[in-house]
Amino acid sequence: MSGKTNQAVDSRLTFNRDNRFQIELRRRVDEFFRSTGRRQRDCPEMYLKTGIILLAFGGFYGLLVFAATTWWQALPLAVLTGLAMAVIGFNIQHDGGHNAYSDRAWVNRAMAMTLDFIGASSYVWHWKHAVVHHTYPNITGHDAEHAVRDEPEQRDDVDVRRRREDHACLANPAEVADRQEPDEPE
Repeated sequence: MSGKTNQAVDSRLTFNRDNRFQIELRRRVDEFFRSTGRRQRDCPEMYLKTGIILLAFGGFYGLLVFAATTWWQALPLAVLTGLAMAVIGFNIQHDGGHNAYSDRAWVNRAMAMTLDFIGASSYVWHWKHAVVHHTYPNITGHDAEHAVRDEPEQRDDVDVRRRREDHACLANPAEVADRQEPDEPE
């Protein structure tokens, strides 16, 4: 292990004040919704999609826990339950977490909290994704979601190396068995 430790990041990161791109993007998005007559939030289709997703999750989970009696029944139900959980996170929770689900704050919060329902934390997601990632998108040393890339200044960073290994394990679970944990101090 290298003698390097996490280096402090210059917290004086500043951005260009030119927001013409954002203004033009917002104008085009607003024009799209105005010209199509679609609603930006509180769409009946969103609520229907949410109901279908939550019913599917509940059905798969219920069958897995209460009906599956053999591995060949449990395995596909476990996969379908996991996929339904991913859909909850990527669809319902993400939109609620970005306050894009409804014009009512309590509805957005309820939808964001579906992440808590499946075992994660909407609070942690809010700070790591909605606040930090969207304030410092893809900026090494600031954006936690960007920290798994192989940047030269990150090669000796133990925390970054561990996050990179975690992502590799998701891609190849067999690597979990090969991972060496650091020795405990005696």
